[in-house]
Amino acid sequence: MSQILSPTITAASMSVFNRQCFLPHHHVLIHAVHQRSVQIEQKANVLMCHALHSGANYLKRLASESRPVNEWKTRQPGTGRTDDRTPQAVKHSSWRAFWKILTSFDRSRMAPFMAFRNSVGMLLSLVLGAATQIGFGAPAAGCGALFVSYSDGSDPYRHRAFRLICASVVISGAAFVGGMSERYPFGVGVVAAAAAFIAGMAVAFGQTVADVGMVSVVMLILFAGQQFTLKSLAGSALLALAGGLAQTALSLALWPVRKYEPERRALALLYLELGRIATEPIGLADAPPATARMSQTHAALQSLQQEGGDESLRYRSLLNQAERARLCLIRLLRAPTALDSDGRSDEAREALTRFLSGAGGALAAIGEFLQGTTQRESLHEKIAKANELIEKWRPLAVREAPADEAALLKEVLFQMDALAGQLRAAEGLATGSAATIWSSPGHSALPWRRLGMNSVVASLRANLNFRSAVFRHAVRLSICLTIAGAIARATDWSHAYWIPMTVVLVLRPDFAGTFSRGLQRIAGTIVGLIVATAVFYWLPQTLAVQVTAIGIGVFLLRWLGPANYGLFAMGVTAVIVLMLTLTGAAPKELITDRLVDTSIGGM
Repeated sequence: MSQILSPTITAASMSVFNRQCFLPHHHVLIHAVHQRSVQIEQKANVLMCHALHSGANYLKRLASESRPVNEWKTRQPGTGRTDDRTPQAVKHSSWRAFWKILTSFDRSRMAPFMAFRNSVGMLLSLVLGAATQIGFGAPAAGCGALFVSYSDGSDPYRHRAFRLICASVVISGAAFVGGMSERYPFGVGVVAAAAAFIAGMAVAFGQTVADVGMVSVVMLILFAGQQFTLKSLAGSALLALAGGLAQTALSLALWPVRKYEPERRALALLYLELGRIATEPIGLADAPPATARMSQTHAALQSLQQEGGDESLRYRSLLNQAERARLCLIRLLRAPTALDSDGRSDEAREALTRFLSGAGGALAAIGEFLQGTTQRESLHEKIAKANELIEKWRPLAVREAPADEAALLKEVLFQMDALAGQLRAAEGLATGSAATIWSSPGHSALPWRRLGMNSVVASLRANLNFRSAVFRHAVRLSICLTIAGAIARATDWSHAYWIPMTVVLVLRPDFAGTFSRGLQRIAGTIVGLIVATAVFYWLPQTLAVQVTAIGIGVFLLRWLGPANYGLFAMGVTAVIVLMLTLTGAAPKELITDRLVDTSIGGM
């Protein structure tokens, strides 16, 4: 594999780069030709590995299809054992997997600082809405702040600002359209069905766009269920916009002070990931490791292409070095497989393992330095240790050996030298002791913008047919929302809009996601209503107490909610019920309606 994916131009450019890494003052010169060759090689590597992996899966599938239907023997991956299971055992295993999804708790998605600023934005919005003396002002501002907080994150400030402002405008616009549609016969049903179809199609453009579409439909349904004059509707929609912009301002408050902190964090996570995979051997049929993290880091640093300045170029250069280091790691991690297959000496394998461990420690140290958890001296020591380990391999590469063995040993030495040079360059870039020269033209962003617009149109064309799961989801969501809306209008209950609202929040493109979210929604609603009942029963019903309880609820749902949808449903139920009591609605009636309507919509 390494011989196939090592073209002459890459070898020449890597040699040039290695010589530059030894220049005085650690100056790094990034050539456009070399950058292009690395990109081509990386794409070829990914395509080759995915092709091998897909071929292996296809052969396994053919083998499984050729077995008798009543034969329930499955081979354990990576072992020679077979697993004798009856259909009942398989069914039991499926239910166990479903229960695992239902009760899963992803701690990595918990962000207490972001939850705190979202709760502060919610409180400020509620105070603003209450001060305007508009009947639905406080809930409108609170819902705008709450729904826009779902689009908050820790990504680069430029991306975050664009996303939050767009979410604020779209959500407030949906509120105004929903309030206006209630004035016309069948207006709510037609507008809600169209909005549901658009929100369903938004799944094709990623989870972020899909989330904004979902909460916009919820806001439209919520405002369609209220009675507004034109003046109060305009004021409430503007308050929803103000609540979203308040969340935006809090999320971007540290932008002038910590301009590149999100990009620095993304690079730190990438180098930590590279340090982790350095000690995990991979096979020829395995997909390249750290692919997802590399894509995330590219997305995080995409906005830096439009900026100048030394710090911006430094972070882009660090990403460039991480890409090259990853390519070297992939070749070195596959080398032990070649050594084992050709019967090489244990000495070579042990020397390579020690170097990979040292290089992994150096890569992790770069990530820790970017996070601010390690000192420059410790980073320098680990990179020096990796350089020392190369010297123990060098005698093996120059000893007398057969031609194929000598070529492999020299190839490994070449990749070691290249990786060591990249470590030294990354050290200089991370500590600020290396200069950067970027050769890409400054006007290259415009063609990529046109390409992005073309990709949006292409995605729409590709998904506007019944062969697309996204299109089927959009049609299903539109039909289910229309039926739920008809049921809500037929019941003539005071808060019947919670029935179609639950449909929007529960329905997913896949059955497992819809079923699990439906159960989590109902269970979370019941627990949330119990919490709201306890608040109404035990605490004094003053504005200050209610606003404080809402702030605590928003903090909990934004902190624990991303880890488990059931906890999210519990928090949002308590918050919505508490907010609607600010309009003068009876708490007992709200709690009963919420329970009944959510149960109907969830089923």
